[in-house]
Amino acid sequence: MADPFPAVVVGQAVGSSVAIGEPAYATPIVTQSAATPIVSLPADPSLLLRRGYPRGLVKVLNDAVQAFPLRLWITDNSGSMNHADGSRLVSNAGKLVPISSTRWAELADTVIEAAELSTALGARTDFLLLNTPKGLGDGTQHFTIGSAIASAVDVGAPVDVGALRTVMGASPSGQTPLTEAVEKVIQLLTPAVDKLRAHGQQAVVVVRAAVFERAI
Repeated sequence: MADPFPAVVVGQAVGSSVAIGEPAYATPIVTQSAATPIVSLPADPSLLLRRGYPRGLVKVLNDAVQAFPLRLWITDNSGSMNHADGSRLVSNAGKLVPISSTRWAELADTVIEAAELSTALGARTDFLLLNTPKGLGDGTQHFTIGSAIASAVDVGAPVDVGALRTVMGASPSGQTPLTEAVEKVIQLLTPAVDKLRAHGQQAVVVVRAAVFERAI
């Protein structure tokens, strides 16, 4: 089968993000044998190429997904994220320019970008919010892109990029229970530890919380 990531000259410029990635719709989880590594869904490099990513970088990202098959984001949606000391990058006359925003608007852009990238790479990514999103009503705080990927790690509510936009569109409110969120991540990852170690794989844990980002 032809390599979808042919070699290219290093140093090709990366363009700005424009298009939104295709959604990763949820399908039933298929249990894997302990003898097999956690694998990603089939990648669609064309989604990233259309956004200006050079082929060499797309190949590196695809390889990284195999080495780091799970990503868990602790996402701060507490009331403090309403503070207007954030910064967003927006397109203006073909250039990206920074504008002032709330912390939440800045974080929402980052989360959606990560979800689009995960969708294009066929990579599972979990977003664990510190509080139940305001107005959604079902109590869910754990959302999963790529929930069809077989893993010992329990999935959250299956979402695609569009559904995650709705989640991130809810106004932040509540406290900042980081300890409980970290304990939840440990609980989720514990059943997969032996498999990850056996195959030289690792999980990525990202903490996006105001208490860390604004502490300096």
